[in-house]
Amino acid sequence: MSKMGKSKGVNSRVKGSTYERDLCKLFDLELGVSVRRRLSQWQDPDEGDIFIDPFMVEAKRYKEGNWFKKSWWEQCCRAAAKHNAIPLLIYRYDRQPNRFVFPLFAVNSEWAVGRSDQYSWPTEGTAVRPLVCDEDVGLAIMREWIL
Repeated sequence: MSKMGKSKGVNSRVKGSTYERDLCKLFDLELGVSVRRRLSQWQDPDEGDIFIDPFMVEAKRYKEGNWFKKSWWEQCCRAAAKHNAIPLLIYRYDRQPNRFVFPLFAVNSEWAVGRSDQYSWPTEGTAVRPLVCDEDVGLAIMREWIL
């Protein structure tokens, strides 16, 4: 591998891990919940980057673009299903604000089938169609589930 290719990969990992740490700080500041990056996600891409109960967060930080990739949402949903969590994709392109992507059931909890003290989250159908919002709305949705 050329030096150019190797440094690009290293730089993208640094950019990604820095973004994950920044999101952890945001959650602490805005939600009052202290969380850490999940280091196991380096071995298994379907592990999720950050767990903030009940959300499994997949964080994506890229140079160019304007919309999330379908593969990101699919990866996020796989990680969340693996841990019985609500999928939450947070992405940002350079010089653009954070965008939060929730499944529709996150804003209509009637689609989540209740059990005694836990939820069973839908994993297919309309209930998991992605809903994109800005950071303020995303944090408000998270507050409804966390606080």
